[in-house]
Amino acid sequence: MLRVSFVSLIVLFTFLSCKNIVLVREYSQKAIEFNPKLKIALVGFFPYQYSTITSGRTRTTTATLDYNHPTVSVMTIGKPIEMIPSSGIDSSVSPEASKDVAMTYLERVKLSGLQEISKMIEIKKVDEKTIFALKKRDVDYYLIAIHGPAFDESMGNVGRTLITAHLCILSIGTFPCWNSIQTETKFLLYDNKLKLVDNQTYSDRYEHFGAWWGKEENGTFDLQKAGIPDPLKVKVYKPHILEYEDHLKELLNK
Repeated sequence: MLRVSFVSLIVLFTFLSCKNIVLVREYSQKAIEFNPKLKIALVGFFPYQYSTITSGRTRTTTATLDYNHPTVSVMTIGKPIEMIPSSGIDSSVSPEASKDVAMTYLERVKLSGLQEISKMIEIKKVDEKTIFALKKRDVDYYLIAIHGPAFDESMGNVGRTLITAHLCILSIGTFPCWNSIQTETKFLLYDNKLKLVDNQTYSDRYEHFGAWWGKEENGTFDLQKAGIPDPLKVKVYKPHILEYEDHLKELLNK
């Protein structure tokens, strides 16, 4: 019993002392001049957060948008939509067009995205019908960014994680535990009449390590916790945003 407890303490100490380390693809932005008069409302730009409920032997993990760690600060053009005042409803845009945009967003991020898309599109029940209407703003474009995936379905991590976790324990956190995690960002650019102007998707994998020699500010490594550690959520999506911003400048400069 004493031996088992000692081993358990070693395992616990190892993982409590490990800090996060991530290796992310670097992207160097181009020097592109851009017309600052164009008004772009930025929508979305939220990673996911996770909650897990255990019932008996069943663990259920749910992903919802993390409104506390937006990535929109990486953008150097445009403004978050809540910073651009609205004035009523834009009657020149059909309810069908508004519905298409709202449902495209909600189909990917589910119900937790209702708070965000409602800043752009009014959604309300009238009798038995749900009505969608674009809120009127003085903007030229709406740029929606959808981060993901909510869950990395790749099974390639299982063997790697098990092997490196054992080595991490044996070395008391010196040899890092290692995950490789997928990131994806979908960008949808609409004009102010909700015509789709551009649709781009960027995908990467970043390497996530846990070791005692990681940086304190990156947070404690948690092998059982799903998703990206809070201090690193902006960092792992930054290359997508910078690369798309270059593409956007070139597109709108034409």
